[in-house]
Amino acid sequence: MISSLYTPQWLLPDQGYAAQTGRPILVNTDSVTWVGPLIVRADKRSIKHVPEISRFLGIVIYILYDDHRPPHFHAEYGEFKVSVEINTGIVQGRFPRRALKSLLEWYELYRDQLLADWQLAEQHQPLNRIPPLE
Repeated sequence: MISSLYTPQWLLPDQGYAAQTGRPILVNTDSVTWVGPLIVRADKRSIKHVPEISRFLGIVIYILYDDHRPPHFHAEYGEFKVSVEINTGIVQGRFPRRALKSLLEWYELYRDQLLADWQLAEQHQPLNRIPPLE
């Protein structure tokens, strides 16, 4: 499950029905400091908060903390997913042609900011938003 959160809500496991079925629940909490838009990934065993760094034309772009090298970012467009190496532009995964063209155009414009965000992610620092493709 992937969803964007723009309110101070967090995806939390439940000890009852939700934990047994693997269906997470959204819970409001006033004790959490909200720092920006997040993509929340949840499965039956773990919950990961993934900083979204940009969004345009239905494409969601993010960098994972504690991810493997070489430096890269991830993008999703509906059910399609790719990762793009920041230094080389090598793409892995599947994306519709028009969305991939837009993604790579954006990548060329913001390669330096992507590398800076990768370095911040390695240091577990908050990532900077990158403007969308106009």
